[in-house]
Amino acid sequence: MIDWAKFRWEQYQIERWIDRISREQRDAEEKARAKGATAQELHDLGHDFFFQRKLADDEMIRLTSNYYVRLAHRMLIPVPEFKTEGGAWMESDELASPRISGHFR
Repeated sequence: MIDWAKFRWEQYQIERWIDRISREQRDAEEKARAKGATAQELHDLGHDFFFQRKLADDEMIRLTSNYYVRLAHRMLIPVPEFKTEGGAWMESDELASPRISGHFR
């Protein structure tokens, strides 16, 4: 029960982070449009927020995967081990995250 509560709290924190990124992006785009930003400037601005969002999404995937793997271990459910080729897990494609992201197929 404590593990679930900790998981939900961390999940809530990441959701808040994602909401904050969305608000910041919307506000920045509105300010840029008001100043008469070019399409390229708006694209660059969106690109920066895109990477922030991908980092937040990767963190959510890592959190969720770790929680369910720990739960499976506690319930004695077998979890496939990571293999670089042909395994059941996929390696993270995030630049800032060289670890396994926890995408399970």
